[in-house]
Amino acid sequence: MNRLFEQQLLLLFFLIITKISLANGEQQPQQQQCQAITYYECKNIGYNQTYLPNKFNHQDQKDVALVINQFTALIAVGCSSELRFLLCSIYMPLCLPNYSETIPPCREVCERVRTPCESYYTRYGFIWPDALKCEQYPSSSENSICMDPRKNEASSSKNLPKLPSSRSSSSSSKSSCCQCNTSLGYRLIDDESIQRCIPPCYSPYFSDEQSKSMMNMWLTFLSSLCAISCAFVLLTFFIDITRFKYPQRPIIFLALCYFFVSCGYLIRLGLGHENVACRLENKVNTFMI
Repeated sequence: MNRLFEQQLLLLFFLIITKISLANGEQQPQQQQCQAITYYECKNIGYNQTYLPNKFNHQDQKDVALVINQFTALIAVGCSSELRFLLCSIYMPLCLPNYSETIPPCREVCERVRTPCESYYTRYGFIWPDALKCEQYPSSSENSICMDPRKNEASSSKNLPKLPSSRSSSSSSKSSCCQCNTSLGYRLIDDESIQRCIPPCYSPYFSDEQSKSMMNMWLTFLSSLCAISCAFVLLTFFIDITRFKYPQRPIIFLALCYFFVSCGYLIRLGLGHENVACRLENKVNTFMI
């Protein structure tokens, strides 16, 4: 009888302790702790602080990486430049020290990603993920707090200077596929079937003649040294082909590849940089081809 009474007291004691612990947990909710984003796919997207666990109960950034890595092929296709931002804003939401609510991506961002990318995703029988369904996210027109990297793009794009172009007015009316970094001399070339940015013929990082001559001297020396050494290896191989067997034979293939690379630099030295690497544009501006 006494033993049964002791067991009941022990059980009552554990129930009281459990109740006190639950009450303390309700009174002191866990606050979000901001942490720096270390996952490479979510770097340089406009913010660098996130919090975990997220609403999908991912405990750390390694768990998030396992999910986002499933979209690596879709990111590589390049169907949308905002795909990385959308994925990261969902699985690694923005963390603000004095704001405890989740800031989701705007519905407009999701729709701009889903429209071009869904066909690639469903082509192989996959269903568009529930996390990327746009209806669940607020619209920026509803005065809701959400993230949209293009929110102020329309107003800022009006003040951008127009680049001079020698193309016809019909080609200039077409929408461009990219934005060129004009500070480095890049220019948008809009042909009938090609819309792309091309770099300037000469590197903007070597503006003075002394640096250019020094660079040409080193390129000439290294390419000549590479061509001579690779030619020696190839000559040794052709003198006695049976001498080089696997696993040594791939060295011959590497030597042949580097020989052709070095020959390209030597041809540039003989014919001139512009004749080999550049395209003349109205005999004034030269661009890389």
